[in-house]
Amino acid sequence: MKKINWKSIVGWGIAALVAGFIVYTNMQEQKALQETGKKNVYAVLPLTGGLSYVGQEAQKAIQAHMASKDKSFNVIFIDSQSQTSTALTSLLSKTLNEKEPIVLSILTSATSAILSGAPKNSFIFGNYITSIDEKYKNYQLLTGELNEVMSPIKKYLETAPIKKIAVVYIEDDFGLLEAKYLEKNIRSDQKITQVMPLAPKSLDTRIEALKLMKDEPDAICILGIATIGYTNIIKSLREQGYKGTIIADYAFANPHVVRTLKADAEGIIAVTAITDTNAKLDEKNQQVKDTLARVGLRAYTFPIQIWDTLDLIQYSLDNNLPLTQETYTKMGKWNGISGEVIFPGNGHSLYPFVLVQYKNGEFVPVEK
Repeated sequence: MKKINWKSIVGWGIAALVAGFIVYTNMQEQKALQETGKKNVYAVLPLTGGLSYVGQEAQKAIQAHMASKDKSFNVIFIDSQSQTSTALTSLLSKTLNEKEPIVLSILTSATSAILSGAPKNSFIFGNYITSIDEKYKNYQLLTGELNEVMSPIKKYLETAPIKKIAVVYIEDDFGLLEAKYLEKNIRSDQKITQVMPLAPKSLDTRIEALKLMKDEPDAICILGIATIGYTNIIKSLREQGYKGTIIADYAFANPHVVRTLKADAEGIIAVTAITDTNAKLDEKNQQVKDTLARVGLRAYTFPIQIWDTLDLIQYSLDNNLPLTQETYTKMGKWNGISGEVIFPGNGHSLYPFVLVQYKNGEFVPVEK
């Protein structure tokens, strides 16, 4: 007679109990929230892991928004642990009994994963995203897209006394797209001396800085996502004595970039939201800026996009609007905190950005 493996049976029994407890807890949590008569919005954020600084900043912005006034929805936070696969599996485990889950997701990879496996009747709002496959129809982005991010830089270069430009981009999809955009949109009398890819985690960038400087460019453009390499190349250019103009994209507005660079950030030209500047704002926008400041956030593009998204969800629910791309395409535009957001269709969004220069600890709009 075969001996019974009691350890294995007990182990499987415990695992089943744990799984059952998780399902039961999720059901009870959803039931308690639904009894308030409010919809649930599931915010999938990297609250732990390598990208936790982004997720925690998003969480702060959401909490500040939720505390500002009564809402017709609740927010349930889901930790993706900075893992693409975990973003989807954690969401699915939380929405087992939701017929039409509303999801707020950040970052391109996590949002793409969620769209690939989320329930058909779900609708995903996305922030801080570079691009999404248009085959999906159940999403609406509120984020900075290529033309809007680069347009202020293009306009600056159209009239600036700059002839030679060197470009360095972080090796990600958006950085490469930005570099190609710049190559196509400079003046006929301007020349790009080189286009240099840079690994996101580059620690020692002295050689790269010297290569960028060897042709004595009037300006050097730093493009891509805010990584270690992004800040280090700026540091190295300063250390090697580069005296020309440093132009950066909207990743430069990320607070940890300026904190890391300190004095090396001075004088850099970049792109951000008008709310992130010393410009005079109307009462509503100033209130939002003050509310974010109370939780330690600057009103740059990322928290503003999250704020706009929650405002849009509130408006949609209050007016019984179907959560579809068609709804927002017909709407056409949204009066966002940093200006008018355009919905051109297919889930895209066009955000307003301004050109700024970092001076004495603040972003100052560059006059045309």
